[in-house]
Amino acid sequence: MVDKTEAHATRRSVLVSVAVNLAEALGLGIAAWITGSFALRAQTADNVAELGVGLFLCIGVLSSARPSDETHPLGYGQEHFFWSLFAALGIFVGGGGLALDGAIRSALQLALTCSRIWCWE
Repeated sequence: MVDKTEAHATRRSVLVSVAVNLAEALGLGIAAWITGSFALRAQTADNVAELGVGLFLCIGVLSSARPSDETHPLGYGQEHFFWSLFAALGIFVGGGGLALDGAIRSALQLALTCSRIWCWE
């Protein structure tokens, strides 16, 4: 069983991580909106995914700290694995969605990779 100080430290570190990722995602999102940079959009999406991971981990940490009851005589300790699965799926789906968005935008905006003089054969 995890002692109270370790559980408190884990809870605090997850909450600090969520707060930092939220601030960073907001800053990057504003910069991506101003500049229109795809790299900044990708970094913003990464931070939003990390924010989702932090939220799922926060739910897992808080729910797994509940004491045992009649329906769960061994407690809720294993519940954080369930929420970690959702965090991993969120990262996978978010990354795939961003890659698909970049591919569609690249396909729709046909542009020369170099000037016409240099590309002529």
